[in-house]
Amino acid sequence: MKYSIPLSIAAGVTLLMGGCATAPKGDPSSSRIQVLEAELAASQNALKQERTRGSSEVPVASNGELLLPPNAKAGECYARVWVEPQYKTLTKQVVVQEAGTKLDITPAEYEWQEEEVLVKESATRLINVPAQYQSTTEQVLVSDATRVWRTALRNGKPVSRELLAAAERGGIDLSAAQPNTCYHEHVVPAEVRQKQQQVEIAPASFSLLTEPAEYRWVEKRMLIKEASTKLVNREAVYKTVTEQIIDKPAHTTWKKGTGPVQKIDDATGEIMCLVEVPATYKTIQRQVLVSPAKTETITIPAEYKIVKVQELVNKAQEVRQEIPAKYTTVTVNETLGEDKFVWHEVHDNTMSKESRTGNNICLLETPAKYKTVTKKVLVSPARTETVAIPAVYETQKVRKLVKDAKQYSTVIPAKYETVTYRELAQKGFMDWRTILCETNMTSGLITELQSTLNSKGYDAGTVDGVIGAQTMKAVNRYQADNQLPQDKYLNMKTLQHLRLL
Repeated sequence: MKYSIPLSIAAGVTLLMGGCATAPKGDPSSSRIQVLEAELAASQNALKQERTRGSSEVPVASNGELLLPPNAKAGECYARVWVEPQYKTLTKQVVVQEAGTKLDITPAEYEWQEEEVLVKESATRLINVPAQYQSTTEQVLVSDATRVWRTALRNGKPVSRELLAAAERGGIDLSAAQPNTCYHEHVVPAEVRQKQQQVEIAPASFSLLTEPAEYRWVEKRMLIKEASTKLVNREAVYKTVTEQIIDKPAHTTWKKGTGPVQKIDDATGEIMCLVEVPATYKTIQRQVLVSPAKTETITIPAEYKIVKVQELVNKAQEVRQEIPAKYTTVTVNETLGEDKFVWHEVHDNTMSKESRTGNNICLLETPAKYKTVTKKVLVSPARTETVAIPAVYETQKVRKLVKDAKQYSTVIPAKYETVTYRELAQKGFMDWRTILCETNMTSGLITELQSTLNSKGYDAGTVDGVIGAQTMKAVNRYQADNQLPQDKYLNMKTLQHLRLL
């Protein structure tokens, strides 16, 4: 199996050949380099054995990576390249001073005022006013009005309850019956008797007597200056702290090493070292709130003065004497039991005469009877009238609070600083690329490549069939504009995209 030499220095085998001559002792990457050197030796042995026995198997490293390109095709060249990791630049807001508050105080305001001070409390004096009566006449019910059911309007006999019940069952509303209306059937009237009844002619009342109020002289503590408070500001306290933030995280990268270039069956390569790059940090300063702004309240006690005043010991009182009500006796009628009703109206012709039983009932109404009596009526009850005795005051100077002390709070916003840092967007990796080499290269293909690039506006220089620095710059610009892999080789994806293959 034959492998062609690429146009650049990379070969169809892995580019990790040889060791890093400059790797320091104890460097974490030295063990990785030793592993790669061992894989390289294994690759050399595999190639020799393959050439000897003509095997088509592809050598594999101890970590499972292919030492030769997978699915290789005859007549094509390959290079294994390191694709650098991609980073994205981000920004974030960092608090350099926390938010706080600033407190301002407007002190309380006072003024001296003249004030009337009580030296003798107000009181009242009671005056008796006797009750007043007047004589009036009143109609007293002697006998209630009566509604009596009889067999006829004139000289009729009482009607029994059974007959009235029969009349109601026949559809007659006896309670709504009009006087002097007759119905068929009999009635038994209720029994009426006379009784003696007490009637009030003068209501119960009372007479009033008054006892005057009693006073005594006492000493009292009078407020002349109210208690108050005073507010004192205490400023907020901050401290400065430093903080480290990651500017670029720790990562690994492949770097070119130095040392002898070894040949493997006419294939050349270059030495690469996997290097640990430590994270880098950026130091920032910010202020942290230790204690917020606040106010302290100082109490100013009230001031008093001793004065003599008259104090009420016993209020004026009233004494009531009850006067009983007066009554007279009158004779009244009392109905015992209930009337017994039966049957319907005489002029109702809805029923035939043959259906009548011959029993009639008629409603007779006797008006109520009254007796005129004279009695005393209370016009206004006995009462006491209150005469006000005004309080006695003296003028004193006192210090009064006009306006309270006030506290104003001003918000001090937090301060921020924008810091920039990088974050890994895609890790670096090794990739096999199909490239143009001596096996599949013709001067005509290079000439066509240069002409095509020039026609598309990518300056590839003189069309001479030779890949130089200017031609590769034009290739890389075209790759970047069309999202194609970019490296130092002319890979096959680029030629295919240009429709040259």
